[in-house]
Order: sequence, then structure tokens, then C-alpha cells
Amino acid sequence: MDERQSGQHDENAYDKALEAQGRALRELRADRGEKSYRLIDERALGLFDKSLPKATLSDAFRGRHIGIDRLMLLVRTLMSWDQYGQECPPPRHTSEALEPWRSNGKRLIALRPTRARPEPARRTREPLPPVEPPQLDHESSPAPEIEPEIEPEPEPESAPPPVNTERLFIVQPRETAEDPYYDAPIGDVRYVPMGMPFVTHSRVCSVAFSPVSGLIAVGGNSGLSGSVRLWDSAKLLPVGEPLPAPGSYTSVLSLAFSPDGSLFAVGDDKRSVHQWDPATRNLVGEPLMHASTVRCMAFSPNGRHLLTGGADGTMRQWAAATREPVGEAFDAHHDAVSSIEFNPGGRLLATGGNDGIVRLWDASTFAMVGEPLVGREGTVSSVAFSPDGRLLAVGGSDHTVWLWDVATGETVGEPLEHKSPVFSVAFSPHGHLAVGVDDGTVRLWDPGTHTPIGDPLIADYSADDSAVVSVTFSADGRRLAAGSKNGRVRLWRRATGSRPARPAAAPSSLAARMVVGAMHRGSAASIGLLDDTYFLVRAVAFAPDGALFATGGAEGVLLWDLATRRPIADPMTGHSGTVSSLAFSPDGRLLASGADGMVQLWDACTRTPVGDPIPHNGTVHALAFSPDGALLASGDRHGVRLADQATHTPVGERLNHYDAVNSVAFSPDGRLLAMGGPGAVRLWDAATRPASSELLTRYGDGTYWVAFSPDGGLLATGGPDALRLWDPHSGKPVGDPLPRTGPVFAVAFSPDGRLLAVAGGDDGFVQLWDRDTLAPVGEPLTGCNGSVFAVAFSPDSSVLAVSGERGTVFWT
Repeated sequence: MDERQSGQHDENAYDKALEAQGRALRELRADRGEKSYRLIDERALGLFDKSLPKATLSDAFRGRHIGIDRLMLLVRTLMSWDQYGQECPPPRHTSEALEPWRSNGKRLIALRPTRARPEPARRTREPLPPVEPPQLDHESSPAPEIEPEIEPEPEPESAPPPVNTERLFIVQPRETAEDPYYDAPIGDVRYVPMGMPFVTHSRVCSVAFSPVSGLIAVGGNSGLSGSVRLWDSAKLLPVGEPLPAPGSYTSVLSLAFSPDGSLFAVGDDKRSVHQWDPATRNLVGEPLMHASTVRCMAFSPNGRHLLTGGADGTMRQWAAATREPVGEAFDAHHDAVSSIEFNPGGRLLATGGNDGIVRLWDASTFAMVGEPLVGREGTVSSVAFSPDGRLLAVGGSDHTVWLWDVATGETVGEPLEHKSPVFSVAFSPHGHLAVGVDDGTVRLWDPGTHTPIGDPLIADYSADDSAVVSVTFSADGRRLAAGSKNGRVRLWRRATGSRPARPAAAPSSLAARMVVGAMHRGSAASIGLLDDTYFLVRAVAFAPDGALFATGGAEGVLLWDLATRRPIADPMTGHSGTVSSLAFSPDGRLLASGADGMVQLWDACTRTPVGDPIPHNGTVHALAFSPDGALLASGDRHGVRLADQATHTPVGERLNHYDAVNSVAFSPDGRLLAMGGPGAVRLWDAATRPASSELLTRYGDGTYWVAFSPDGGLLATGGPDALRLWDPHSGKPVGDPLPRTGPVFAVAFSPDGRLLAVAGGDDGFVQLWDRDTLAPVGEPLTGCNGSVFAVAFSPDSSVLAVSGERGTVFWT
């Protein structure tokens, strides 16, 4: 091999190894919360008294050469955030976790050619090099590569703009072999909620992700003035104070980040566009003045220009660097310009207007390309190009989204139908189409098959002005944000069934798992409050295996992952009133929920209804499955109904009570059924269904709750006037009534039989009792700050959940 061939070989291997290192650094950055360049630099200065300038970070993440000392500084800085994006101690310089990075850096030094060579203008994308990058145990999330824009060839002024040419319409899809989500079928990808919706304004008008950091900007108005709020999309926390829109009576109507994330533009109803530096939170230059209210805007992919669209139908181009207008404003539509979108290559521009028309423009000459796209009734609210530039999605007030072939100007398939007007459309980098709808949902679609992906995502649980007016994906497609008209923003993260699970140790008790999850969320070792305060919780239930926790209230039924204290999906809805009772079947497959006039069974895995609702007269306050799962007992204001769980059909006649039934419970052997209400407590034979004993309490004592001990030897009853233990076989009381500080609203035995939890009182007290000695255990538990509605032990007895009017609290 001659010297030239050997040098070329070294250059190729070195380029490949650099690119692999850049990819691994991008993965590490994404795993640690997608921190901005500014935050990384500040963190390095604070921890190591050394700076990581923007140029160094840009080179590192793009797969360019940086010295090994700076490489190790960057890696240690990134590792000073944990996988939840929370700050943690950085690894020591001798840590084994750094060894793969150090070894890789040394290999790069050995591979680096000794002779000078020019930096290639564009890197080739080839299979991974023989040099292995550091292996990380998280999903890959490469940063989008910013390619230099290729200017179109100049043409004579008299020549018509090129129409239907590959040069304008189609861009090469980005290589995504390093992204494990890219090859997954679109239908297998799902988005799961990140916490609860957060309130930013009294009205949200626009939402935008920073293309290079985890920031999300939200624009709208609160009261008489408009503002922009910046949020950390990993922590779901605000960053600093709101950025006010200068002037009063102003609404922020549109937002746009520059491609490098160094600026974001804010358009308002006072005809002005202000530019802000998200790092310093300072205004940049004087406002850009449009001829009318600025309804929409977009930066060109190379960041050189900003386009603004006005309520008067005009469009204007600005030089981003000098903030000077480029040319004159021109008429784009007969009514307000509602949406502007560049194609991924930056050569083509699409605009939509309230006149119901979509137009395509040459981005360099602003000559119209082809005929206007017309095919809908009403207004066009939003347009979006697919990642490869071949499709244009158009949503509007006629409840549909049309897909157009950009090259031919023809529609592709039938329109995507929705139940109400469409306000916003957005493509993810992987080709998913998200649609924000007036009914408060976000619908995901597979544009290739014209089929929906999963169930609609519920952006907001409120019925008031919950229309989704803005949807947007993060640059890597891992997060989806939706802004609602009522001022709330909801985020989801991307997940797929084929993604390998992150290895983690599984502590033996649920309490330990919850503590670990709390620590990862920055809550020290406290289990604390469940994030359910957005609606009143009336009922709680643990799944038999302890993996799930269910809450029921005014907005339906929610299932929670207790390790993170976050919901695993949107609420299960369908009841006409507040859900007041819950019960899991013994095998954990079904969840029953009771509300006004009905009981609904749900598949606990898929969260879909099972069979038709079981009708009732009035609110269902009590539910219980028999130990074998064959029967479901439900109590309403007239008594208790038994239903066959498999067929949903009634079993026998209604078991009548003296008054409404507040609580029902089967004995552990399934032979007895206890029911309690304001009148009394009564026991029934569950098989033959005659009353098996006299009333256990006097009429007028009242009972809110009944509970059997795990061995079936005791029955606890609690109400406004008494807390008692009974022998369920003889119907005789056991000992004297237990002392209390107020009315008893809920009682529960721990599954191991050692404890009895008693809750109630106006101050939300919870007292634990020793089941054998009938002595109190410790001081009353406080923290509910209000009435308590339900208590439940986890199956392993390590956690007690108490739900009240102030939320759900856990103790261990």
C-alpha cells in the first residue's frame, strides 16, 4: 500500500471514529436531560472551574476533534446530571464509568493522521467504524445534523420559477441508522404523559421547542397583557420569570426559535415582532414592525431570514442578523395568513390562510410555485411538511387534515377525519403526524396508511376551553407538547414496545421502590404526595401485584406507576358523574369503577372498557369482588347488587338495606358479605343470600366503612358515632369501641393482618392500631389537611395510601 492509500485509510477510520464519538456524546446529553450549551458551560465552571465554550461543545456533538482533556471534562459534566435530569455528584476522574470514554479518546489520538488535511465539507454516512464508541444504557437520540444550505442557481428575472422539480420539492431523508426508533413501525410507537398539564397563561396561543436544548417556549396572554414563559421540558418547571410583551392589551400569537436556538421571535397583536436571547433573557434589537397583527412566522432552515405573516394577508421577509426588511411586503392571501412553513431543504415555502387556500412559494424568489392547493371548506389553520418534504399536511376548520403530494399538487388518499375543527398539525422527525383538535385531544396518525396511532391523547381534563391550539415535537422527536386555549400545556414522551427496558434493581417492597423513585425525582427519601391534586379523589385501590395504583374522582379513573408517582396514561372516562368506588379483581386483570347510575369494568392492561356498563339506581359508593373473582358486589342507595363478573348479568335479587350502602366487603373465604350504611351493618350469606345475622349496630349509629381482617376473624366497622370490632361468625362485639377523635370515614386491615388503619375527622387524622393488642401504634398520621375519603394498604403491607380532599398521601 502506498503512502497516499495509507493516508486515505487513516482519514476514513479517523472520520468514522470521530462521528461515532459525537453520536455517543449526543446520546449522553439526551439521556441527561438535553441540557443547553449555556447550562453545560455553567455546570463545568461551577464544578471544575473550567469552561466549555459553545464552539467546543458544537464541535464535540457534531463529531469533530476536541482534545482528550476537554472530552473528559465534557463527559464528567454531562454525568453530573442523572438519568432524570437532576443534578448529582460528578464521577471522580478515576471512575470506571469514564474508562470507555478515555480509551476511545486515546484511540482517536492514535488514529489521527499526522499530515494536515482539510476538514471535509460534508461527512459521509457509513457503517460504524471498528473503533467501538462507549456503550451507554439508554435510548439513542441524535441531534439533527445541520447541513449547509445549497443556494439555488440564479435565474433570469423573466424566467418563470421552476415548477415540480426535484431540486425544489424533495430533500434527502436524514440518516437515522443510529436511532432505534426509526426502524420501528410507526404504529408501534406511542406517547405517554409526562406529569400533569401545567398552567402558563390564562390563554395559550403558541408553543415551540428549542431545537438545541430542553427549553420549551409558551406564548399567550394573562389578563390584559401578553407574555412568554420558558419551561424545562425534562423537569416540567418554569425557567425564570415570564418575559413580558412590551405594551399593554397585547397577546402573544406566534413563536419561532432560530435553527441554532440562539434566538426566539415573538409576534403579537400590536403588529410587532420582538426577538429574545433565551440564554440571557434579554431583548435583541428593536422590534420588527409588520403592517398588521402578526399571526404566524418561521425562520429559514439556515437561520438567515425570518418570515412573518399578518392578519391583512401580507407576508414579509426580514434579515435575521440585521433585523432589516428584505424587499417589500407582498400579498399572500385574501385573508389572514394563518401558517408559514419551510420545507426541510429550505427552498420551498408553504402558507395557509383564512381564505381556505394553501400556496407554495419559491423561498428565494417568492414566486408562486404551481397552482394554489384548494380542496377544503372553511379556513386553513395549520400546514406542515413531512420530514422528507414529499407531503404537506393541511388542517383546518372543516374537521379534516388533507395530505398533499408536493411534487404533483394532488391530494393523497382521503382526508383524515376528526370530530371537531383542527387548529394545529406537526410532523415528528420520524414521520408521525400530530393533530391538535378543538375537543381537547391530540390525534396521532400514520400518514403512510392514513390510520390513527393508538387512542387520542387527552391534552387537558378540563371541559372549559380545552381546545388544542398548538402542537409541536422536540427536534429529536422524543417529546410532544400541546398547548390548550385555557392556558395549560401538556407534554408526552415517546415510547415503543420494542425498546429494551432499562435495567434496574427491583427492591423487595413497594415502599422501597417508591423511595427510590422519589429520590430520582429529587424528593430525598420522602414518599409524600401523589401528583393528583388536579381533581378530587374519592376512591383508591392497589392492584393485587402492587404494580399499579388506581384513583377515581371527578375526571374518571387514573392508573399510576407508584415508583415515579406519575400516571401511566390519560384518565379512563365514560361515567356521567364522580367515580366514588374502585375495586381490582383478585387476578388483577379487571378494574371496576362505580359512579352515578352505573358500574363499568375495565381491562387493567389496555385501559379499555370490558362489556356494557352495569346499571344502578343512584350513585355506586361501594364495590367488592369475591375472593374467587366470580362475583362483583356493588352498593347504591337501595342496597347491594351481585353480578356475574364474566357475563355482567345480575345474580339473584337485590340485597336490600335500611338505607344507602356506603361500603361492602367479602370475607376472605367468600362465605359472608358485609354491607354498611347510615342505618346499620348487616351480614349476608354470599351463596344463599339470606341475612345470616341480626343487625350488628343499632339503627342510627350509622356506618361509613366495613372491612374484614385477612384471616376472617374480625370485622371492623366505622361511622360517625362508633369504631368497633366484631366476631363475624357470632355477630358479637370484640372488646369495647376503640377511641377516636372524630367520625370514622374509612378503615382497612393490612394484608399481613398486623395493622388496622382508621381514618376520618375533619382534620384528616389517620391512626394505626395493633390488630392483636388493640393498642394504637404511634401518633396519628397527619398531612391530609382535610376530610379523608378512602384508605388502602399495598399488597405487601409496606405502603398506606390515604386519599382526601387535599390529595393522596403515602406512608410507609
